[in-house]
Amino acid sequence: MKKIKRDTTKDLFFATLKLVKENGHYEKAAAIMEYVLPSESESHIRESIELSNYCFNFYATAQFGGSEGIYIDCFISGEYTETERKYYNSGRGAVEVETRRSIGTFKTLKTDLEAFKIMGELCGALVFYASQYVNKNIDRYTPIRELEREGHAPLERALK
Repeated sequence: MKKIKRDTTKDLFFATLKLVKENGHYEKAAAIMEYVLPSESESHIRESIELSNYCFNFYATAQFGGSEGIYIDCFISGEYTETERKYYNSGRGAVEVETRRSIGTFKTLKTDLEAFKIMGELCGALVFYASQYVNKNIDRYTPIRELEREGHAPLERALK
């Protein structure tokens, strides 16, 4: 049985950041950045999870922090694992529950308009390169059932 490599939320976060840096879209942000932190770091409770479904979107949003500075929250939303779709009864029928998972944070202590523009530009680059990375490595994100339907040999998950 062939093993398939899967990315984790941490892999996606750092692969995206690497592409942003390699393509020259991080220099301005680097000059004002206080920290960059994946969501499963020691200061966060969440663990990195394996991503086994490409039916998600990558988001990066810039907001003022509760106490200081500007934060970029990177998260994925949609179906990012092979589990079945989840629904709840809204009273008007079944409504699909969208899932969302934080995967990383960027922070600057700056609060001026120029800093916000830099962080906003970084948001755009992060979303662009995350999409490019997932599309280039789509087999890592394709559910096993779908890969096997497409004619791949029987597969099993790679052990980390």
